[in-house]
Amino acid sequence: MIPAPLSETARRHASLLSLPLCLAIGAAYALVIFGWDFFSQETYFWSAVGGDMLVSLSAGRYYIHDPWAWPLFLSPSLGAPEGTVIVFTDAVPLFALLAKTVYSLFGVPIPYYGLWIICCFGLQGMCAAGVVLAAGERHPVPIVAACLLALSLPAFLFRFQHVSLLGHFLILLALLAYIAGTRPGGKPDRPWWAVAWPALLLFAAILVHPYLAAMAATLLLAALLRATLDRRLTPLQAAGLLGVTAAGAVGLMVVAGHIGSGFAPSVAAGFGGFGHFSMNLASPLVPQLSGLFPPFPGSLEHLFPAPAALGGVVDATGGQYEGFNYLGAGLLALIAVGLLARPRYALAGLKRHWLFAALCIGLLLFALSDRAFLLERQLYSLPLGDTLRGLAEQFRSSGRFFWPVTYALMITAVLLVWRGLPRRVAVLALAAAVALQLADTRPLRATLSDFVHQSGDPREPFGRAIWQPIIARHELVMLLPPVACHFSHVALQFQIRAAYDRVPITSAWASGRTNADCAAAEAAARTLDGPPPGVLLIYPSVALSPDEVAARQADASLCRQFPGGVACSRHPGVTWLPETHFTPLPPVLR
Repeated sequence: MIPAPLSETARRHASLLSLPLCLAIGAAYALVIFGWDFFSQETYFWSAVGGDMLVSLSAGRYYIHDPWAWPLFLSPSLGAPEGTVIVFTDAVPLFALLAKTVYSLFGVPIPYYGLWIICCFGLQGMCAAGVVLAAGERHPVPIVAACLLALSLPAFLFRFQHVSLLGHFLILLALLAYIAGTRPGGKPDRPWWAVAWPALLLFAAILVHPYLAAMAATLLLAALLRATLDRRLTPLQAAGLLGVTAAGAVGLMVVAGHIGSGFAPSVAAGFGGFGHFSMNLASPLVPQLSGLFPPFPGSLEHLFPAPAALGGVVDATGGQYEGFNYLGAGLLALIAVGLLARPRYALAGLKRHWLFAALCIGLLLFALSDRAFLLERQLYSLPLGDTLRGLAEQFRSSGRFFWPVTYALMITAVLLVWRGLPRRVAVLALAAAVALQLADTRPLRATLSDFVHQSGDPREPFGRAIWQPIIARHELVMLLPPVACHFSHVALQFQIRAAYDRVPITSAWASGRTNADCAAAEAAARTLDGPPPGVLLIYPSVALSPDEVAARQADASLCRQFPGGVACSRHPGVTWLPETHFTPLPPVLR
């Protein structure tokens, strides 16, 4: 049944309810996918995380329980004795700070990752609704449609393992700031307040993730320039606002530890990747991980050989999963309908917002990087000097920078359809687009649900049942060499195990940045003849083989070989169990 047109009063009342409604829709959306137990962080999943989520989870656990230090987000126990600034670990510093404050005052540890995830989903829906409201639409249909489309964007659902990067609502808020500042009828008499709250948004984004902060800053700069062009701000006011905001951002980054903390790009850790972690030009349009289309077959093989999207995402470099930006069948259909419904309106909007359009083109080009691909075919390769490449490497996963363009396209499509079609047809079009989008992203939601509801043997190689009795008896876990100098998944596993038992660890992985002295660490790994008192010494086998470790031990009976490396301890109470897991070092080399 198609609803009758709402009166102006009814629309106004409905708009007041739309924000909390979309907040609830987003939270319910998350609960359906993950289940309530997941958010308590007590399920098996949280004790068996790996990869980037392992890094962020362990950093957060250390930070909450460590004493306060300088810079504000320094965790002395992670990467001891120097410590690690957790802003480089994707640990959602803003929520970590709140959780640490609560723990310091009341002694209550908050499982803030679960809280962060459900907030991301709730705020994703609410902020999408807020953008449509800021554009002047009060009817609940386009508002709820934007909410559901935003929650079902493949690029949003795909970011789950990068927990802090789920904060796409910050991009939506920056887009809201731009739209609110360019609407006809805005108030020119409050220019400072118009940019004051977006500045606070930028500061919040800095304390969530640098990529989100960079995207928010780009959109906020566009809002500032637009306000200047529209004469809502004088050039002097705009320069003042820009200067104050920039100074505040730099000051915050000094306090947080982004700047001046001694952490530098680590070549040994493989820092780099600009041009590798890019977006494929076909990524937004080609169905990937879709519930409506099969894995992308060789349907274009007559044009391009061996498409790289077979069974996965479009990827011509081996790293373009970072640029996974498939828009989804529902949104693609809505964009097509919107352009057909009101082409002149679209062109007029493009003309008025030429600055924003130029910004989107710039973000697209940066997402494509200096080596652009369409499926497997390289379109161009641009030479970058050392200075430009060094700057670009700070955001090496450039494929992510298409996200603001995605949200701009989504909001534009919703508005074009709602304003360009007869009301009943528009309702049907938006409903159909949402249904298509939900159906198309079903595999992504199912994958997320299966991923977080996994189960396993608690006595697996790095399970707590095996390592907790050993780690808890020590004052320090020493990994030689540290993971920042010689990457190892084994080292990452000890990072999370030690974090659970609140035992400091000498190794830390921090997004390709380190303050470790790798030369000294490598020398220690090859000269240390045994574990110091109170120290659990770990040699990952990817760096040194058990034979090499055994040859350097003064007393090899203190060490045991396990799947992935060698562990050594002088603690008299350590029992190496089970015996099938811990075996003596090769006797021939003792």
